[in-house]
Amino acid sequence: MSLAYASLAGLPPHYGIYCYLVGGLFYALFGTSRQLAIGPTSAISVLVGVTVAGMVQDDPARWAAIAALTALVMAAMCALVFRVESSLFYFNVEHVREAVWQEIRSIGEPLKLVVCDLSTSPAVDLAGARMLAALHTQLQASGIRLRLATAHAAVRDILRVEGLEECVGYFGRRNSLADVIDEFQGSTGR
Repeated sequence: MSLAYASLAGLPPHYGIYCYLVGGLFYALFGTSRQLAIGPTSAISVLVGVTVAGMVQDDPARWAAIAALTALVMAAMCALVFRVESSLFYFNVEHVREAVWQEIRSIGEPLKLVVCDLSTSPAVDLAGARMLAALHTQLQASGIRLRLATAHAAVRDILRVEGLEECVGYFGRRNSLADVIDEFQGSTGR
């Protein structure tokens, strides 16, 4: 899988293996959850690939350098992007909330932005919506902004009914991770 993700990003396949090795090594040393898998994902790989494609002018060395710089820029932006690989229901919301807070606490730099990618969450119940609202309130009290991205239609509907769009900002069907990051960069001047 890591080989395919590297290809999606337009990098040589062995870079995907490096991502898992380096990410896994650092997470083994500094991570807090034994159940978390660290490495590239298809959404991030496509995002990096599309973004870098416009800048490289068919130069593989430049492509690799810009792709590597992307990871450093995300770290410098003090942003955390997480994706729940399931629906958000009453029986898993506390685990998700705690996993997010563990990750936030394990990051040495002060965060400014947390993005919840809902692309792999086909459904969210009332408990899930309320957990995201509570997470927003807790993050806001710590000076961290929560944004939601790539939510499915049914998920957007329940989140809007619970008033999340007024709290965290617009999360329409065309609101991608790239849009959220671009908006954040524009608002902070980075």
